[in-house]
Amino acid sequence: MKMKNILFGLLIVAPTISYGNGIENKQIPFQMIYETVSNNSTYETLYNSDFVYYLKEQVPDQKFTIGNLFSSCVGYTKIDQNIDLEMCKSFIKSVVYEQRRSITDPSKAFIATTTPDTTEFKFSIYAAGNYTVDCSGENPVQKISITNAKTGQEIKCNYTKPGAYKIIIDGRATGYDNSVPAISFEENQNLAGIDGSLGAIFPTLGKSQPVFANTFANCSGLTGPIPENLFSGISGAPAERMFLGTFFGCSGLTGTIPEKLFSGISGAPAARMFAYTFFACSGLTGTIPENLFSGISGAPAKWMFYNTFTSCSGLSGIVGPSIFGKITPPITEKYVSEEETFESSGILFME
Repeated sequence: MKMKNILFGLLIVAPTISYGNGIENKQIPFQMIYETVSNNSTYETLYNSDFVYYLKEQVPDQKFTIGNLFSSCVGYTKIDQNIDLEMCKSFIKSVVYEQRRSITDPSKAFIATTTPDTTEFKFSIYAAGNYTVDCSGENPVQKISITNAKTGQEIKCNYTKPGAYKIIIDGRATGYDNSVPAISFEENQNLAGIDGSLGAIFPTLGKSQPVFANTFANCSGLTGPIPENLFSGISGAPAERMFLGTFFGCSGLTGTIPEKLFSGISGAPAARMFAYTFFACSGLTGTIPENLFSGISGAPAKWMFYNTFTSCSGLSGIVGPSIFGKITPPITEKYVSEEETFESSGILFME
C-alpha cells in the first residue's frame, strides 16, 4: 500500500533533531507514544488518523527516537491534510515531557498532578534559589531564579485544553524567610496528587530550616497517600511554625501517615511546629506511627501539638506519651486535652 510505504520510509531515514540533554536519541516505547496521543484531546485528529496504527505496525521493536518520531509526524502531514506542523510540534513536546517524567528521580524532584479539568495552575515559591518548572502540555520549561525569599514568585501553568497534567519542580533553595512558607499550593483546588520530595528542593541549609506552614492547606482536590520521603533532606532542630497547617483541611488524603515523614527532625521542640498539621484530614486511616516524632527531645514548646490531629476521624488506636518523642517531663493527658491535639479523632490518649 502506497501510504504504508511512504511512512515506512520516513521511519527508516528520518534525521534526528536536538532537544537538549541527548533526549532525542533515547528510545521511546510505543506505549508512551500511544498514551500521549490518546489521552489528550488536542491530538484527537492525530489519534483518529492512521498515524498511530502505522507506527505500531511498521517498526519491529516498537521503539522510536524523538527525532525519528517528529520527522515521521511531519511526513504524515503530506498524507493527511488534517494534521499540520503545529500539531506535530505540540505532540512531540508532550512526548518529550512524558519521557522526562519517566526518567525523573522522585527523590530529587517534586511532582504535582492536576485535576482533569485544569486549564490554569498556580503556586508560589518563597525561597531564594534557582528552580526548574516543567508544566507539561504546550508550556516551555521555566527557569526560575529568586533572590528575595520574602516576596518570592508566583508561578503559572496555562493550558489550551482541560486535562490532568503532571508538573515537575526541581532545583535547590539557597535561603529562607521563615515568615513565609518555602512553597505554597494553599487553596489550589486543582491539585490532585503529590509525589517526590520537597526536602530535596528546600533542604536544611546549615542551621536554617524551610517552613511548610499551610503549604497544602485547603487543597480540597488533593487525594492519595502522603509520600514518605516528602521532607527527606531536612534534618536537625525544627523552626517555629515549621509544619503548621501543612495539610490543613486536606480531607481527600488517604492511607496511613508515613512513619518516616518527619524522621530528619531532631532536638528541642519549637513553638507551633506541628499545630494544625493534619487538621480535618478525615480520609487518613490507621493509627499514628509510634516513631512519627521520635527525634524530638527537651521541654515542650508552646502550642507545639495544638489541634495536630483534630477532626482526623479516620485515625484510630491508643497512644501514650511516647508518641511525642522524648519530651521532658512527658506530656500528660491534661496537656494534650488542653491543646485539643486529638479532638474529634478516633485516637485515645492514655498515660
